[in-house]
Amino acid sequence: MKLWNKKKHSKFVDLNHEKKIIIIHRYMITTAHQQVVEKEAETDRRRAVIEAEKLAQVAKIQYEQKILGKESEKRIAEIEAEMHLARERSLADANKYKSDTEAESNKIKLSPEYLQYSMYQALAQNTKVYFGNSIPNIFTTDIKLDDLSKKRKEPQTTQ
Repeated sequence: MKLWNKKKHSKFVDLNHEKKIIIIHRYMITTAHQQVVEKEAETDRRRAVIEAEKLAQVAKIQYEQKILGKESEKRIAEIEAEMHLARERSLADANKYKSDTEAESNKIKLSPEYLQYSMYQALAQNTKVYFGNSIPNIFTTDIKLDDLSKKRKEPQTTQ
């Protein structure tokens, strides 16, 4: 049997041990570097996700604001249309009321007696003088009030 030389063995073991330690340190450094790179990549991904979520929320808020703006414009247009319609209805009602009251007052005002009175006034203010045999009958005959009222009612009953 051969005995090992402790010095040689010790140098060999020490050299081998140093190589192992260097390899272990390099592995640890590489592993740590790889972990740092992975953490940085994960951080970048999280930042990107957060930025995308923020942009999506901003876009959503802007979209909702746009929709609310359009809805408020639509509501304003509806209110303006309702106001215009109400104004037109009130004008139409006022015109109808005016024409109805005017018709009623004309009905009262244009009675056969008033028409005969107006005819006599017009004849009295007439400055023309007619001579001859063919003077219109209106100047010479009396018009009865009953005849005028019958003439006024006849067109109303025929339909």
